[in-house]
Amino acid sequence: MTGQEILKIALDLLYEETSEYDIYAVSILNMMIAELFETENQIRRAEGRPPLEETPYLTELKGEIPYDEQLTRGAMPFGLASYIILDDNDMGRVGYFRQLYVNAVNSAAKVLPEGVRDVYE
Repeated sequence: MTGQEILKIALDLLYEETSEYDIYAVSILNMMIAELFETENQIRRAEGRPPLEETPYLTELKGEIPYDEQLTRGAMPFGLASYIILDDNDMGRVGYFRQLYVNAVNSAAKVLPEGVRDVYE
């Protein structure tokens, strides 16, 4: 999914049609990409895919974000919407979208089973 597609969904959530946020969206998405890096690698490991070696970086909104769809389609639009709406000083809406983002990320995260070692033996 591209940054432009995530921005479109975020703007739709806010009932916005303007593209005045394009200049800020790349930076915000890069922050979120870094924030979600470990979660993406957890998903990849759980699915048997190799983890990413380094954090992807967008240079333009048309760039592809190589993350699982649960993150790009299911979580990142909520996170981007929460940052966009900061400009309105409506902290209730900011908190609402931020909570949706956190819940979506937590739902996407995978836990890998590990053996338990008895430290008292």
